[in-house]
Amino acid sequence: MLEIIGLIFLSRRNGRVAVEKGYNKGPIIVMTVVLWIGLELIGVILGLSVSDELGPILFCGIIGAIIGAILSLIITNSLQSKNTPDSAAVSSNSTAVPLKGQWFCENCGAKNAIFDDEKCFKCGELKPQQRVEPLG
Repeated sequence: MLEIIGLIFLSRRNGRVAVEKGYNKGPIIVMTVVLWIGLELIGVILGLSVSDELGPILFCGIIGAIIGAILSLIITNSLQSKNTPDSAAVSSNSTAVPLKGQWFCENCGAKNAIFDDEKCFKCGELKPQQRVEPLG
């Protein structure tokens, strides 16, 4: 039971980190579950090859699950951010001035990088029109 609770919390955490970095959380959650359960099963199989007693089999399974959890954390944390060059989250009440080629969504406050996006990556709101001031 505690293992299921741990897997739920780890999946939610990895999904949240993936969304913050601009990725879909579904594949990250699936990866987390597959790594946890897959390496746990491999640990149980290795435990069966070592001993016929329940203790070593369970111990190897738990070690496999821990390795899977740590591996999923490492993979999720090492994802490159798709959102912005500095991946800093901007709140909707922020008064930061956008850099040239960047803009802030007036609807949700998300910051888009120097890409030629026409819509906000978070809420889908259209990119605001940029005003060009004439020189002199």
